[in-house]
Amino acid sequence: MFFFFFFFKQKTAYEMLRSLVGSEMCIRDRAMCIWNSDSSFCRMKCANHINTGLCNQDSLCEWAVAKSGVYACRGICSVLYKTVGQCTADTNCMWSTDDSQCVSACEVRTDDQCAASSRCVILNAGCVTDCKYKHLDITTCNADPSCTFDTVSGVCGTACNATSNNAICASNSMCMWAGETCQSSCRVKYTIQAPCDSDSLCSWDTTRQICLSDCSTLDADTCVANSGCRWRSTYCEQSCYNKYGMVADTCRADTYCDINPASGACTDACVILQAKPSCDASSQLCVWMSLSSRCVTKCQFAATTSTACAATSGCQWDTAVASCGPDCGSIPTETACNANDGCMYMSRQCVNACNRFGAADCLATSRCQLDNSTGLNQCVTACGILYGSESPCNQDSLCMWDSTKGQCRASCPTVMVANYPSKTLAQVLDQCSKDTFCSVSQDICIIRCEFAHTNEASCDDDIYCMWDTTRQTCRTACPVIPGQDTCEQNPVCEWVQTTNKCRMQCEYLSLIHI
Repeated sequence: MFFFFFFFKQKTAYEMLRSLVGSEMCIRDRAMCIWNSDSSFCRMKCANHINTGLCNQDSLCEWAVAKSGVYACRGICSVLYKTVGQCTADTNCMWSTDDSQCVSACEVRTDDQCAASSRCVILNAGCVTDCKYKHLDITTCNADPSCTFDTVSGVCGTACNATSNNAICASNSMCMWAGETCQSSCRVKYTIQAPCDSDSLCSWDTTRQICLSDCSTLDADTCVANSGCRWRSTYCEQSCYNKYGMVADTCRADTYCDINPASGACTDACVILQAKPSCDASSQLCVWMSLSSRCVTKCQFAATTSTACAATSGCQWDTAVASCGPDCGSIPTETACNANDGCMYMSRQCVNACNRFGAADCLATSRCQLDNSTGLNQCVTACGILYGSESPCNQDSLCMWDSTKGQCRASCPTVMVANYPSKTLAQVLDQCSKDTFCSVSQDICIIRCEFAHTNEASCDDDIYCMWDTTRQTCRTACPVIPGQDTCEQNPVCEWVQTTNKCRMQCEYLSLIHI
């Protein structure tokens, strides 16, 4: 009898590189391998690393718990995927709008990793995606057994029976903390008086004919855990919504209350929300100021006039849209800055975005330029700020690449009266003619042909240009050159005094393509 013993050794990335040359060879062994197009390297799939050591040696992999609850080697989402589509196609990953990158899905995180993400929450079932990020409408929200739509905040919240955490329970106005469990609030549970009165935690409001939490008998901890109640220094009282519902005037007359712009319901005023989680829960109305560690009303709701806006700390008037917006300089992080349409992050600080400027301020700000291509004088980010390479620069009709300086700049056609309202036509055309990249043709500033075209075909397609076969360069067509001085500077053109027009010299007619 013969015994045969077979020993299998897992291939290393180096061995795989030697045995599989090129993406086609790599794909043939797709059960074990995957082609990394970024590094042109054939590597083992993370799932095929059989232990922690081998997994952690691969910079694209991590040893983590899978959705089945079993630990295994899987790809690091932020390394593997760079677009939303690629990211969301992998069930182990999710796209984070907070920092615009692919991250591990909540369902595959440990409790510590879960707590570190604002998009995840620990419920009875473990770490899951927070309902407010999972569902954006009431229909899909209420169809998810772990979620319920919060009509007060206007966002999808955690279902009352899905959590045993009193803080999560209190964040949903549809729930209340009773004993050691999270259950539906009195207002949701009872719609008639008899069962409401029989519940010791509830009381019937005879004026509005609704069932409310009996807040007056609650201590501080229980009061805070009950979404229908609010603790006011020494006593517990009804929440703003329970007191005023959706009546804006009486709601705003109470200094502790304000109207949620998304739902129209009366809710706590931002100024009394002393912790970031509670402030973030009212994100439609409030914003957390990291520098001062306080919750404030968003500028667009805090003031409706330029005078009131100027008097509101952290706000400034946006002349472009005639509304109060945040003072960009007060926003501390790049992520928060870029999330605001009125701000842009550059040189390691948050500054006003160009779209907040009027024409005069736009022209006075070097990082901005005017755009009248749509017939509206809009202030946009300057080409030199937007693009650092030639290809994307030239694809933007407002921009052109300056090869002498190696940078993107505004294209010649943007030099027009509409973009320089304080100048006359003559002054604008003079500015154009002094630009080495531009020339004037029929009162329009255009790119000089020698810069606009580098080959004969594209030159011939331009009605303003002609190809000089002797010098193998594109030149401005003589008939469109407006003045004698400019005409005579072109070696193939001549000025005709009798007609006051520029024409091509006879000896070049046979050599020039028009």
